Amino acid sequence: NISRGTYTGADYAGAGTTLATAQDDNWNLIGNPYPSAINADAFTAANTNIDGTVYLWTHGTEISQANADPFYGDFGYNYTVSDYLAYNSTGPNPPGFDGFIGANQGFFVLMEHAAPTPGIVEFNNSMRVKNRNDQFFRNAEVIEKHRIWLDLLEPTGIVNTTLIGYVPGATNDKDRLYDAFSINNTAQTIYSRIQEQNMSIQGRALPFVDTDVIPLGVLIKQSGVHTIAINEVDGLFAQDQDIFIEDLELGIVHNLKQAPYFFTPESVGSLNNRFQLRYTNQTLTITDQQITNVSIYKIQNEVQVISPNQTIKSVSVHDMLGRIVGNYQNIDNNSFKFNLDQSNGTYIISAELDNGVVKTKKVIH
Repeated sequence: NISRGTYTGADYAGAGTTLATAQDDNWNLIGNPYPSAINADAFTAANTNIDGTVYLWTHGTEISQANADPFYGDFGYNYTVSDYLAYNSTGPNPPGFDGFIGANQGFFVLMEHAAPTPGIVEFNNSMRVKNRNDQFFRNAEVIEKHRIWLDLLEPTGIVNTTLIGYVPGATNDKDRLYDAFSINNTAQTIYSRIQEQNMSIQGRALPFVDTDVIPLGVLIKQSGVHTIAINEVDGLFAQDQDIFIEDLELGIVHNLKQAPYFFTPESVGSLNNRFQLRYTNQTLTITDQQITNVSIYKIQNEVQVISPNQTIKSVSVHDMLGRIVGNYQNIDNNSFKFNLDQSNGTYIISAELDNGVVKTKKVIH
């Protein structure tokens, strides 16, 4: 059984520090009851009365007097909330967790505030998985995911991570299975924003378009030089898609693929209107923007071409000797997919738009 609290908006502030929220009294600690691992995606999909994220304790750092007090008490020594790993169908934050919850592993879930109480979470045999050998031998289903893990490093070297991913099923609004609230409100942290909500994990809609812009926020707890850097990427972000951080306060657009971004905040506290994540440089010319807005990427044997602002006229494929090995005419659409049925090697994909602009990209097959 699980239950939720009765938050009314007038609940306590606790030790005079941080106000409680509607989520704070809806947490439930449960655990995998089986002698085998369970698939976290199958578990959250089956239990619609909980938010679609599980939180596992990693115990990555020791208890310390330097860690901030939680809102519910005043203690000399504290753990850090950064040691919780969040996982949903967008992926893990921080990276590294494979989505399989081990036997007898405890984890937190957040009951939906509108769900009836008491409620029930269901475990069944369809959620169970064998040990890691089944990952090696199974017929793997390739799921399109393009993800970025961003780090915020404070002057003492403490790191906090947020995940933004373009995944099937997600929208750009709050999704139960693809977005996770940022539960870290006492230590320095980085998060993305959905309207006025802070997200540790944010799933975004496919197809990816490089005109997308995502508000970012940071919670600063000490003075000094801070760093925003890429921790890990996959999908098209592991190819030649640029990733920019825009500092709205200083008017700077910086390519994180080339180097981390350093900034010195004037004061501690939340900065929710200073940074944005974007994929084009705002200073590009109109012609450059038309070219940059066209995305060409390869997933397995399939090549996808997306042009959100101009119709695609044709797509051609050349090998490294300059020979045309694929030619697609009269597409007349903003997106186009085709199988690259060629031998292994390097190929040049050229997409011509209706206005005559041509975007080319080299892909390895």
